[in-house]
Amino acid sequence: MSSTSSTENASNDSFVTGPLVKNGSTDFIFPVGDASVGFIGEIGIANITESTDYTAEYTFGKQTSSNTVTGGLSYPSRIEYWELAPSSGSSAAFVTLYFTNDTRSEITDCSDLVVAHFDGTDWESLGNSSCSLPGSVVTANRVTSFSPFTFGSLHGINPLPIELISFDAEINLGIVNLDWITSTELRNHL
Repeated sequence: MSSTSSTENASNDSFVTGPLVKNGSTDFIFPVGDASVGFIGEIGIANITESTDYTAEYTFGKQTSSNTVTGGLSYPSRIEYWELAPSSGSSAAFVTLYFTNDTRSEITDCSDLVVAHFDGTDWESLGNSSCSLPGSVVTANRVTSFSPFTFGSLHGINPLPIELISFDAEINLGIVNLDWITSTELRNHL
């Protein structure tokens, strides 16, 4: 998309699947999503310091990098993530992650929510300069190191950490029996 492009009316029924490239230094909201599940996952950039191409892509699923954390982060989301990167230079920008359905993203408390970034070794908190519920945005100021990004929880308030392998329900003499297996559980006692 050109430097003067803009988008509107993105939704779970109308988004771009796969990587989307935006040129220039103007603020932009990437209307990206994951067609395999029919979910939009917008990501925005603002206050860009250098004109360049930015590429963004959304995936509904766990990012496969390390689960280790640093910088006050309790854990990153295991539900969804974004790839966002400039094509060249040392550009910096504010990064905003959008959540249109807080039950899908499992976000319940803005005071605990941050933008999380994988630095190649650990997930780190990039902070939260603004957040609103229900279902809106969380923004990190002046990001200089890119991809990947996801939601993060500082104190375990947002229920992001359980990764299910299976979940079954069966009726037995009028009682519903639940059976589940998890592959990871972090701070699920909170």
